[in-house]
Amino acid sequence: MDVDKTFAELEAAHAGLRMLSARFQHTKEVPLFDEKIVSSGVLYYRKPEELLLRYTDPDTSTVLIARDQIWLYYPDLNQAHRYEIDPDMALPGVFLGFGGSSDRMRERFDVTIEPSVRMGGKATVRIRMTPKKGTAFDGEVRAIELLVRRDTYLPLRCEFWEETGDHTLFEFTAYEQNPKLDPALFAFTPPAGTEVFELEGESW
Repeated sequence: MDVDKTFAELEAAHAGLRMLSARFQHTKEVPLFDEKIVSSGVLYYRKPEELLLRYTDPDTSTVLIARDQIWLYYPDLNQAHRYEIDPDMALPGVFLGFGGSSDRMRERFDVTIEPSVRMGGKATVRIRMTPKKGTAFDGEVRAIELLVRRDTYLPLRCEFWEETGDHTLFEFTAYEQNPKLDPALFAFTPPAGTEVFELEGESW
């Protein structure tokens, strides 16, 4: 399967997708410190560029990606961090799997379709993205790989290999397409008394 055909099928499959909810597991490996962190929670997505990750285990926290900014909220610390960011720098493989722009992805990455595997008895498509020279991810990320179901083109896994050697894996289950979601989910107002850090120009 070639890239053009894959993206055409992906976009056709996502044409009617407006909102989505799913469960996720997030695994972060940091070889430098011999560290592996596994956390999980629920995500909510609203097309085109709004994503809420609610971490519930082992700790409670919230990540809200809304167009040109990211909020990180840590209730146990009574802190919130706000980053201004290019939305394409925020989990790009994940956004592609949920209906993001494949054209913008191809402007920033060289894309290949890798040999597929079967997961849970389901056929898959494996999309690998390598940053183009001179783009925002060049020198930061070695590669991103998105594994989607062949029938729905919804992502099963999204992996990031960073130049530092760190590895990040998101795994997705229990999808609900176009659920009724409260628009307030995608707006964040820090609770009274929360210490807010404004981090302009930072990467997340």
